[in-house]
Amino acid sequence: MSVLLFSADFFQLLFVCLQWKVFSVENYEESDDEGGCNRSVIPSIQKENPDPNPREDFITYKKYVTYML
Repeated sequence: MSVLLFSADFFQLLFVCLQWKVFSVENYEESDDEGGCNRSVIPSIQKENPDPNPREDFITYKKYVTYML
């Protein structure tokens, strides 16, 4: 039983130390590790590749042999 409690305490201390490291990085004023903005990336992708997707839409468009009869 004590081995189980010791291992649980070890992992709890490990997670607390890792979280403390994250908090210290976030408190640094000139940190570049931010998540960034939440703006849409679709316009920039469409500028880089204006051609439509060459793959067929296989989720909303379904072809069956019975539809061709």
